[in-house]
Amino acid sequence: MMHKACAAVAIQHCPSLKRDVENGTLMIRQVLSYRVQCAIMSPEYVQGETGHAVKALGHAKIELLRWRDRDIGWLQ
Repeated sequence: MMHKACAAVAIQHCPSLKRDVENGTLMIRQVLSYRVQCAIMSPEYVQGETGHAVKALGHAKIELLRWRDRDIGWLQ
């Protein structure tokens, strides 16, 4: 997820994004609503991995709840 103006700059400079534009595979979504999800690791699991019995976040992801698909012209 990026700010609209930052995404426009990234497309101008990033070789990977330029390829996606050329190949017609770039997906642009204007995110209207989202939710963050985190996995909380138990103190026992963290103890086994690190030697410290504390809770820790394992991984996080962003779930898109509402969005609008946009074309490249929307960024410019």
